[in-house]
Amino acid sequence: MTANGSLGPEGEDLLVVRRGEGPYVEDTDGRRYIAGLSGCIPRRLVDLIARRLRQAGLLAASTTVPRR
Repeated sequence: MTANGSLGPEGEDLLVVRRGEGPYVEDTDGRRYIAGLSGCIPRRLVDLIARRLRQAGLLAASTTVPRR
């Protein structure tokens, strides 16, 4: 059971990622996994969100999103 009491299909525990470092993520049980697309999709998603926030006037045009 997760910290908020949620269970997955058929009552199994959900994978809850506690932290990430480089290409790895760690679950709440301390197991490490390789995040296969760790640099591809998240970077594009961050850029898209920043662009939409700028268009809505909620983020200054001069604000930069840090790169790794």
